[in-house]
Amino acid sequence: MEGSLRIRLTAPPVEGEANRALIEFLSDILRVRKSSLGIASGLRSRDKRVSVDGMAVEEVERAFEGRVEAPRGKPRGIFDI
Repeated sequence: MEGSLRIRLTAPPVEGEANRALIEFLSDILRVRKSSLGIASGLRSRDKRVSVDGMAVEEVERAFEGRVEAPRGKPRGIFDI
């Protein structure tokens, strides 16, 4: 999907663990507080839309540029956390 990032979570989708792992990962990459991030849609789905308070889309894109690399053998833009 254009303008999206695929992140594969290793945390189980039980009791919100996968959602917490996603927010933690994004908080580290974007260098924002976890409270600035929210799951706008897909709380109980594999596909999620995340909101970032106080950051434009362009800023989010720049935060990912060169900061993360795909694991060996995987297409760029797919990350296991």
